[in-house]
Amino acid sequence: MDDAKLRRSVYKSIDSFSHLPAGQAQGYLQASLKNSLDYVQRLALMDTLKIHNGCVNTVNWNASGTYLVSGADDNHLVITDAKNYRVALKSPTKHKRHIFSARFMPNTNDQAVISCSGEGLVIHTEFLTLYGAGKANVEEALIKDQDRHSSHFSCQKYGTTYDVLPLTDNPRTFISCGEDCTVRCFDLRISSKCASRVCTKHAYIVAPTSITAMDVSPVHYNLLAAGCTDSIIRIYDRRMLGTPNTTNGANGVNGPEATSRVLKAYPIPMEYTHRHYRPTCVKFSPNESELLISYSMDHIYLYDLKHPGYSDAKLLKSDCYTDKVRREDAFSDPNQEMPRLRFRGDWSDTGPNSMPPTEGIERPNIGQARPSLTPNVLSRLSDEIIRMINSHSRLGRTLALRGPRAVEAFISNLENRAAAANRGPPVREVVASPELELAERPAGLAPLRNGQGTEKEAESFGLIRAAKKDDNGEGADEGDGNNDEPNDNEEGEDGQKYPITEFNYVIKKFTGHRNSRTMVKGASFWGDDFIMSGSDCGHIFIWNRHTAKVVKILVADNRVVNRVQPHPTLPYLASSGIDYNVKLWAPIEPTPRNDDKAIVTLMKSNEIMLEEARSTITVPAPVMIRVLANMHQSRQRANSDNAPPNEAQPAPTPEEAVAREEETAMAGSAATAGQQNVANDDEDDNNGAQNFH
Repeated sequence: MDDAKLRRSVYKSIDSFSHLPAGQAQGYLQASLKNSLDYVQRLALMDTLKIHNGCVNTVNWNASGTYLVSGADDNHLVITDAKNYRVALKSPTKHKRHIFSARFMPNTNDQAVISCSGEGLVIHTEFLTLYGAGKANVEEALIKDQDRHSSHFSCQKYGTTYDVLPLTDNPRTFISCGEDCTVRCFDLRISSKCASRVCTKHAYIVAPTSITAMDVSPVHYNLLAAGCTDSIIRIYDRRMLGTPNTTNGANGVNGPEATSRVLKAYPIPMEYTHRHYRPTCVKFSPNESELLISYSMDHIYLYDLKHPGYSDAKLLKSDCYTDKVRREDAFSDPNQEMPRLRFRGDWSDTGPNSMPPTEGIERPNIGQARPSLTPNVLSRLSDEIIRMINSHSRLGRTLALRGPRAVEAFISNLENRAAAANRGPPVREVVASPELELAERPAGLAPLRNGQGTEKEAESFGLIRAAKKDDNGEGADEGDGNNDEPNDNEEGEDGQKYPITEFNYVIKKFTGHRNSRTMVKGASFWGDDFIMSGSDCGHIFIWNRHTAKVVKILVADNRVVNRVQPHPTLPYLASSGIDYNVKLWAPIEPTPRNDDKAIVTLMKSNEIMLEEARSTITVPAPVMIRVLANMHQSRQRANSDNAPPNEAQPAPTPEEAVAREEETAMAGSAATAGQQNVANDDEDDNNGAQNFH
């Protein structure tokens, strides 16, 4: 019997079950269940596990599919029995900012878990008590410090650590990736903690930019794929890697060269990138022949790993995939649209009921996400900021001249200085546009003085200095011109011309979902024939792998679905997101269900909202309120300076009185919302809204 037919027909796999070796027959049956479109369209909610007190950012199965491990914003790890849905164990951790990834370590009887979090801490936790039958009450499963042993690694503490992976071929070894542009390798047989404050001995890979997603090939374990913030997927051969303190036995290379050898690279299929499309998920296919990548602010792609790829050095030299914006594209349009603004903590554009604002329907505030501001207040606050930018002040002329990236840099600098004043240095360093030539930011945020904060701050940030000629209506200094633009049609030593115009390594492109609001949006293979992913619209999308057609959508969260994890063998699915729970799915519907009309409507809505998100900047409420307060003080100061001395102020006209009342009400709404959101800014920064698109 043909292998492909047995893997795709439940009937044929059952019919031949008694004629095949036991292990092979079982494998065919399991594969046929996942490859069945009928079973996919029967998927429905089987159970909801209410096991956390925060947004659940990670959920993973053990190798046999009997237990689930999950981590959330409550900084606890929870082990759940997948058979009876009871909590086997709940463990507090030393994590302080959102557990982003948690996985079982192999060959440990599922008693060891590795995890990483937003503050860059990586922890290996070994549980010293057996799981048992589990507890119906989550709090009853909480263990004490003496019931676990932890090893802490803080060498990536200067930024977020996004993912941790066990190395199956080395049972006591695991790797992590993060914003410090490295993949770190930890061997518990050698060390159980970082030996120094600035630790370099665990550096396994050093990339040009931050690494936000990674995966190891599942068959031979030799290839490692790293998704970087410059939109390039870099493939490494682990046999050619070492650490700065070791020598690789295969080629005798040590030092930095041993940690930066790229086998091949695949850029996002665009000639140029005017922004960073950060990968949020990188996944090898089960047979290692293809690579699935989900990009923030873009779509999901399936790459052919049989393609020879490109030279990483040549891609970087071409400047096509760096953070430099082509000047003729970025600044040639004098009427270009300024970016839209939204409050951090405003989740009104997420969830099953979200829709483009152009449709004119108010979105209800549902789910467990933070309460959002009303759209009216948000739009008016945004209008105030845009009005300031478009004003005839020196700052307004500077920002308008420099374009949307200058606005992003200005907002980012405001935010970082506010963070520095409130709680010390920010967790991540936001790199501003090179064209702005920004000065180094001060450590704290100076208080407002005499209503002069906006322009004074712009000068201290270097924005005014970056556009010295703007008073005469001329552009800023264009630099030396050496590396400002990509080298069109430059030919590398390998004969490849840059920019790349033919992306023949792309097998399929999967569209319709929306990936813009969170940093841990996952995607995965479902059997041989399907791809699935979460979405900002609160749905799980399932595509046919060969046609890229959406064949099923599931409402899985009141806000955002972050993770989708298929069971290792059975047609079960675990999902998690902004809701404080984990959901389990199975093909339990009596008949297949699929609404093509609803799918088309949702895909169109997501397409519009994804495009809007690309031109939206997320701003913390305190920064918005500070700018508005500064503008209000400046306006009052200007009115008092222009008023004649010892002369009574004329009574305001009815129009002026209404405008003042509206301004006061708007400021009050903003202050109230700011108080609600200030305490949660860190959470939204790392688990939710991306700061700068």
